[in-house]
Amino acid sequence: NSNSGISIVHNEIGILTLKPGEGMRAGYFDKLIKSENDRIVAINGADVRGEPIFKVKEKIKNFQSESYVHIRLEGVKSRISASLPAERIQGKNNKVSKRKLRSVRVDDLFLMEFVESRFYSTIDSVSLVPRKKFFVAEPGDKHMYSFEVSVKKSLIPNAGYGAFLTFLGAYRLNDIGRSKVHSFVGKGGYNITKTRIDMVAILPNDKKVTVKLKGKKLHGDEEYRGKRLGLYGMLHESDYYESNDDFCSYYEGCGLIDLGRYAPVLRDDIKTTLQFNLKEFIFSYVPNEWSFGVSDKEDLSYDITDDATGDPHISAQAQLPIYVNEVGHNQSLKQNVFPRDKENDAVHYFFHQDTPLQKGTTVELFVNYLDKYELVRERKGYGLKNVQGLVKDDNDLPSRYYRNMLERKEITRYISSFNFFDIKEALQFIRSWVFYRVKDSTNSYIFNSKHNQKVSEEVKKQFERQFIARRRISWLSKKISLRLKILRRESSSLEIENMLRNKHTSYGKIIETLSLTLWDVCPSIFDKDPFIREVYSNELSEELLYDISGRIYEPFNQLSWAPITSMLLQRILDFLAQFYDDKVKGHVFKIFDASSMSNIFQWLHDSCSQVQFICRNFLTLRQKVQGGCKSSK
Repeated sequence: NSNSGISIVHNEIGILTLKPGEGMRAGYFDKLIKSENDRIVAINGADVRGEPIFKVKEKIKNFQSESYVHIRLEGVKSRISASLPAERIQGKNNKVSKRKLRSVRVDDLFLMEFVESRFYSTIDSVSLVPRKKFFVAEPGDKHMYSFEVSVKKSLIPNAGYGAFLTFLGAYRLNDIGRSKVHSFVGKGGYNITKTRIDMVAILPNDKKVTVKLKGKKLHGDEEYRGKRLGLYGMLHESDYYESNDDFCSYYEGCGLIDLGRYAPVLRDDIKTTLQFNLKEFIFSYVPNEWSFGVSDKEDLSYDITDDATGDPHISAQAQLPIYVNEVGHNQSLKQNVFPRDKENDAVHYFFHQDTPLQKGTTVELFVNYLDKYELVRERKGYGLKNVQGLVKDDNDLPSRYYRNMLERKEITRYISSFNFFDIKEALQFIRSWVFYRVKDSTNSYIFNSKHNQKVSEEVKKQFERQFIARRRISWLSKKISLRLKILRRESSSLEIENMLRNKHTSYGKIIETLSLTLWDVCPSIFDKDPFIREVYSNELSEELLYDISGRIYEPFNQLSWAPITSMLLQRILDFLAQFYDDKVKGHVFKIFDASSMSNIFQWLHDSCSQVQFICRNFLTLRQKVQGGCKSSK
């Protein structure tokens, strides 16, 4: 075609595609083959090097009558371009195509498929954080996109680790690859017949477990890929070429990318509401930062924290999603990760990119937990009330006391609704899952302290929550014991009483557990280790405050009390905590009983009332003076 434009490509292997019935026009070979080094090396994948030119022309004509012809050229200095669509002539100097963005909701985006043979996951030997490198493919395998997700210091100040995604590049299917796909599935795309169905077993407690068969000649669909690419492993790396395409979830063929499972990671990560509520309180509500409710099951929760510390357990730390930070109320941060339920009620994190992402770009990943996470935000200092200056974080002692009082009231109300079965479940959980782990850990610290082994401040911080947990288990046992007394008084059943007295029954262990879990740390260690004394004193002050909180309106509420009043109350609590327990002849006893403590706080209340009366009179007098009243100074 004499009107064709010429595209110059030096020292490359190029591919020319001809449609069925598109004749080999006169002059094609004259323009394609200009020297002895220029030759056609393959037609539709068949090697034709060394064959006479007339035979090569004959093969092209035979192929063209029924299907596409892919002519592989080597050493060509120029090739016909204008007479064919631009995307049908491919080489290294390709241009980025302008792709239209779809207008769909996030929840309507489909999940892109991983290229199994190009998925790599490692754990850093020093920091023990995970790293993933993977490819995802569009339906039909026409495009592949390469990404890497790593963990490093977050861009948010004081946020610790963060998860970052890097777009490594895009790859397009070349004409040889397309011919393989067309010859296998035709023009209509893949037509996959499902040859198996995953089996799921449902246990009596409604948990779902995936069932796997073992035997000969069994397969999973993914096994057809092997080390090759594409459905059934029909494609190879040479069937793709690297392009300059960007990535966006709203491009045709693109969608969400699965970053991995958040929860559950282990079988024990699913807990009942009763178990999780108790664990939350025991570990100072830290597990609430990492939990998810199970969809359609209000009585179950996903909990990926360790039963000895309340922090994420080792298996959870190997999962990338737990390093994704939260946007909170920071307007400069943008959510690009969405948690969604996947198969078997598992929660996965999905990456979503709403604007074109260029090759080599790295973005930090952020999720939004909405209003359910607000109490955690306030404790950490980035809640809406924190931003507005209305409340402070938990580093401020009065603020922490105020929140903890509300939570102690809530857990006490919860325990007051327990029946015999709830008490049994609660104490079995505390004893079997939490108590012994916490006790062993804190005892090891006490042992090292007695033998004058130095402990770093970082290690002390880790043990602080465990000592608090040990004290809170004791406090919970007392509350559960009171509830048990009420139930026994209300119930006239001799059968229940006989079961409670029988130590060999599960009910008989209730009484044993209530005694076992009480605080039993010897006070002499307080003189040896000021750290333990301080932790114990702070927790005891909180217990004392709760005992008299009904006599004082919302103690430590910054909207109700002046700072000087909160300071006075704090000093009184510290004083009482120091003398609440004392060691005399190897026994621990209380100096102050409930009656004397009530009198002390009554005096405090009366003193505050007098101060309030004086202040009110002073303000009235000052207003009169400012109004011109002739009163003496």
